[in-house]
Amino acid sequence: MKPTIHDVAKEAGVSRGTVDRVLNKKGSVSSEAERKVNEAIEKLNYKRSPVASALALHKKNIKIGILYPDVDHFFWKEVNKGIREAKARLDSLGVELLVRTTKNYDYRSQINCLDELQQQKVNGIVTMSYHYNKTNEKISALYEANIPVVTFLSDAPDSKRLAYIGVNSHQSGVVAAKMMGFRTAGNGNIVVIGVHRDLLCMEERLKGFMSKIESEYPELKILETYNMTEYRKEEEKFYKAALFETVAHILEKHPDMDALYTTSMTGSAAQAIKNSNINRKIILIGHENTEEIRGLMKRGYIDATVYENQHEEIIRAIDLIYKYIKDGDLEYSALKPSPLGILIKENIE
Repeated sequence: MKPTIHDVAKEAGVSRGTVDRVLNKKGSVSSEAERKVNEAIEKLNYKRSPVASALALHKKNIKIGILYPDVDHFFWKEVNKGIREAKARLDSLGVELLVRTTKNYDYRSQINCLDELQQQKVNGIVTMSYHYNKTNEKISALYEANIPVVTFLSDAPDSKRLAYIGVNSHQSGVVAAKMMGFRTAGNGNIVVIGVHRDLLCMEERLKGFMSKIESEYPELKILETYNMTEYRKEEEKFYKAALFETVAHILEKHPDMDALYTTSMTGSAAQAIKNSNINRKIILIGHENTEEIRGLMKRGYIDATVYENQHEEIIRAIDLIYKYIKDGDLEYSALKPSPLGILIKENIE
């Protein structure tokens, strides 16, 4: 673990403010205190964030870029709410949040927006990775340009991103499989829809689900797995239309299907089942906790979802990168995976 400014202060036996004054050459520090700080820096091999150094040198205000795909209104409005709350707190501290959105999950659209934010001379960026590996080069290039990136919701672990804020997506799929086992009593036929599989979080959900079903529920048969990655370039209405078409096809092709699992767009899947007017119960297990999902769950179209709190995660990600830019410290305690929640009809309220 890299030493922080707190470690330097503790080693030198001085306050963090004293260390800050020595690092930024602000004066008002005794020669003895300065000697102790410099010795502690050398002993611990403390390396200050180049972004923090540049800010201190040029006395710039902090600019943080935020980028996300505003595709599913019910899901992303909670992210937007978190951004507004963070902005209300940080405005008075001289922090400017530059928010950019895309209308799809295409990684090329993301890279274009990241280029734009870099041209706006942001000091750091919060985003999710739109592709499990095709955004790595750009994120790493931003790091080399002293623009740290914090990912949230979906990670890019093979890039030089600073940190990831979110859940363990593989475990999320495992828990969804457990809920499927409960609802089906471990027996029946399942169809799986893998939505947005270019996103690492979706692929990990799918892998977690499949592995748990295979290892613990041998009497649950997966009839077919559908892949909706090819729709990543389209806007929200096309995603929903494609999902409706896919669900209608599944219901016609698999009259023996007992349950459906989807890695995302659970509300849209439920709407498709509802509009089909079939006369049998289809168990639906998915992800997220939105106003749309809660309403459909109350009416019996969704049996359970496994979710994360995207509202809190965007706030955590913004706070983390702000503190890193300001102080050069990475708060490792903030990096633990976010907790998973389980939503069922009985705990909606």
